[in-house]
Amino acid sequence: LWVAPLGPDRQRPSITTEEINTTLHSWAKEGGRNRTPLAPSSILHRRNALLHLWHVLDGRDAANPVRRAWRPHDRKPGPRAIHPGTITRILAALPAREGYQKTRARLLVLATTGIPQRQLDLLTPRDVKAAIRTKRLRVPARLKGGGTSERFLPLPPAAVLALKNFD
Repeated sequence: LWVAPLGPDRQRPSITTEEINTTLHSWAKEGGRNRTPLAPSSILHRRNALLHLWHVLDGRDAANPVRRAWRPHDRKPGPRAIHPGTITRILAALPAREGYQKTRARLLVLATTGIPQRQLDLLTPRDVKAAIRTKRLRVPARLKGGGTSERFLPLPPAAVLALKNFD
């Protein structure tokens, strides 16, 4: 991907940071083959590949024009929430047959409390009964990602009702 914009017969010492920047910015604006702009993560991946090539061929301490080149920053992803109306429609679409009551109760707790499934799995019956009584749910610690510490979550009336059904 770098050969076409920088030239197939170029010597590495003749490649400048400005040329690398021009290529990176063109990928951000015009994109690749289909002319759609590339995501910052894709551009960063291509930049890092060129940086790594320099490191392998010359060593990490050698002069490297990629080090000073533009580095796109990925935006932090937004919350992945589902609209409450969609959740209501999903729950309403579950069959009324036996066996789906547990699934419906579990999904309703997840939807009303906002805790991840794994943390719901870690709750004990004692935790659920205490949450119904105090209207505060003890959310266990979590190791995934950066991790979270144990905390208490205040419960709205809909979540208390969901926990009663879940219990």
